[in-house]
Amino acid sequence: MAVLCLALILSLGALSILYFNRSEPPEVRLEVNTPPPGDPVSFAISPDGRRLVFSALNEGQLQLWVRPLDSVAAQPLGGTAGAIYPFWSPDSESVALFADGKLKRIEIVGGAPQVLANAAVGRGGAWSREGVILFAPASTGNLWKVPATGGEPAAVTQQQAGQSSHRFPQFLPDGLHFIYFVQGGPGQGIYAGSLDGGPSKHLLKTDAAAVVSPSGFLLFLGQGTLFAQPFDLKRQELSGKPFPLAEHVAFDGALNAVGVSAASGIVAYRSGVGIAAQPHMAGSIRQERRRGWRPRRNRVEGCGTVTRWKARRRAADGQREFRYLAYRCRAGRTHTVHVRRR
Repeated sequence: MAVLCLALILSLGALSILYFNRSEPPEVRLEVNTPPPGDPVSFAISPDGRRLVFSALNEGQLQLWVRPLDSVAAQPLGGTAGAIYPFWSPDSESVALFADGKLKRIEIVGGAPQVLANAAVGRGGAWSREGVILFAPASTGNLWKVPATGGEPAAVTQQQAGQSSHRFPQFLPDGLHFIYFVQGGPGQGIYAGSLDGGPSKHLLKTDAAAVVSPSGFLLFLGQGTLFAQPFDLKRQELSGKPFPLAEHVAFDGALNAVGVSAASGIVAYRSGVGIAAQPHMAGSIRQERRRGWRPRRNRVEGCGTVTRWKARRRAADGQREFRYLAYRCRAGRTHTVHVRRR
């Protein structure tokens, strides 16, 4: 089977749709212009593999867009102003999202969004075939579940000593088990959990969330490269050796979010950004420079000579303020922003 790769070029990098196997290289690449993204890691491929939902600007306002993969045009989805981290319903007819401190759902044909639960600072979610939504409502704490029709949320996971957050869950095909990212502690990385409250299983030590392909692979990042490793969906166990799929895949180093989505044998990933900052962070760095920040020449391992900015800014989601060091690498025409939490 040949490998087909469709690359949707955005202003901050490439968003690629990849049909892959282990041995054959990309064969076809199609480039399509789309609106500039508002959040480089806020996108998702639909379970039926026919549509892509992503966050982008529309007349200066962040909202969701939907693009059929058999069309050259994307359409803004009304009622989704400020939305981040969208994820699909199992039937590919609705999208859940985080906006205005709430978890919401909306049908892609249009209509008003429905509020499902409070989510002050949403950090990812997943929607099962049984009509359960699993989500992270805050930047700290456990994963919670709520009926897709709305109702009283209930905690699912329990933090262990040293852990600060459980986030970015994804259901496995049985609708009972799921993977998620644990932030903080010596065991930071990818875990498998269950809605029935059974013990969680540590799968992989990493600094970014992972994605499960229904084809039976765990997709994860290592030094900016996207790897795939065989994953037993029933036993929640890894096997074999990981193999690379793509290089220079985007992720948010501050939030541990990854610019990857998978469904129906398709892998969507954003490339050309390197390590993505907090939404709009690259713009914030340029603003600081214009306001008189004095950059210093320095060298960073793996980056070479850089111009460094040191700043304290409020995150684009407006929820918190943090300090960071930002490095702009120069490698030919490549300019990559690296954000390191302080």
